[in-house]
Amino acid sequence: MFNFSKLKYIIILSLFTHSALLADGWKTITPLTSPRAGASAVVWNNMIYVFGGKSSSGNILKTVERYDRDSGQWDSHSVPDFSEARFNAAAVLFHDKIYLIGGHGDSDILDKVEVYDPVQNLWSDAQKLDEKREGLSAVVLKDRIYVIGGQESSSSFIDEIEWYDKDDDEWEEIDDDLENLRSAHFAAADEDTFYMFGGYYSFSLFKTTFKSSLDDSNNEWYSCNSMSEERYYGATAQIGDSIFLIGGENISGKTNLVEIFNTNTGQFFIGNSMPTARSGVTAVTLGDSIYAIGGYNENGDAVTVVEIYAENLTAVEHYTNYKTPVSHIIINGYPNPFNGKINFKIQLAKSGQYELDIYDICGNKVKRLYAGRLTAGQQTFYWTAGNQYQNNVASGVYFLTIRSNHHFEKYKIIYVK
Repeated sequence: MFNFSKLKYIIILSLFTHSALLADGWKTITPLTSPRAGASAVVWNNMIYVFGGKSSSGNILKTVERYDRDSGQWDSHSVPDFSEARFNAAAVLFHDKIYLIGGHGDSDILDKVEVYDPVQNLWSDAQKLDEKREGLSAVVLKDRIYVIGGQESSSSFIDEIEWYDKDDDEWEEIDDDLENLRSAHFAAADEDTFYMFGGYYSFSLFKTTFKSSLDDSNNEWYSCNSMSEERYYGATAQIGDSIFLIGGENISGKTNLVEIFNTNTGQFFIGNSMPTARSGVTAVTLGDSIYAIGGYNENGDAVTVVEIYAENLTAVEHYTNYKTPVSHIIINGYPNPFNGKINFKIQLAKSGQYELDIYDICGNKVKRLYAGRLTAGQQTFYWTAGNQYQNNVASGVYFLTIRSNHHFEKYKIIYVK
């Protein structure tokens, strides 16, 4: 079995010219009660729950720690143990219950799914996965749990994508398989889109980024901008339209660096580094703060370290932060989906200088529709599915963006040939 903690690397992050992170950054808070790496974490009712992982002695854990933000303390006694010890599992909150999925157990990779009810403080079993897997990602999208990627042995990686049918307590496979096999990747869901960053496959590391709607009938994967270097086995957390890729490893060693992906622009931004370099770290967002929990240090030891990116330090300043209430800019497009031509009616609350652009799903600018002054009131524009060179674009998802010095809004378009 491949050991995630042995393959090491460091990431060098690129700076996007329109971004600037607030100056202070991370701080260290109350540590876990016991070291753990490769754990999973979820937030429920303003508390952080951390499940399993490996201890400093290499034991696989089935214990749970809970963090109360009001008291600032970790509690390792209030939540009962789950039945199957595991690390490199996935955990998601779904319908007010926490699903602990897959991972590596004491002797084998698991297909077991356990469900924690925080109201009843009880564990139960859900239907097992169709495939055993560790290093997987699990997200909630379209009121489903989706399980993507991971591996069932050191040489066998999983291409099937499974989703959980809660009503029937069954796991179903979507029609199309994962095109880019990987394990221990960064992953997040935003609105109706799943994002996958980096990861590991058969002694190769990745820096690539992919996104998909995970649609049963039309599961297309789109390649987007990449991280600056190959990286895997770190943590993912989200604040608004920013996805934070935290820590991890490359072939050179563990890293404390952070890269931020903006889902509006498809661009990466540099972030403030954690105080300590770690892999096998898990992370959650509580309020407007990110908590990076546990992991392996540079010596390969599991640690109790918890570092927080405090709520007054999370803003990333770039032009998409100029979003205003929808009443300032209202966009309607028809027909949508369209074939040939889409008309836009745009209601502006204020006169000013505006830029109207079409972007593809990966944040690449396709065409500028307008740049100049517009008066308050209704404005009309159209797009005939051509790019800046007057060539027809491919079928797919696009966005109309409107920005001024103080406002930003986007509108999703579906073009079907």
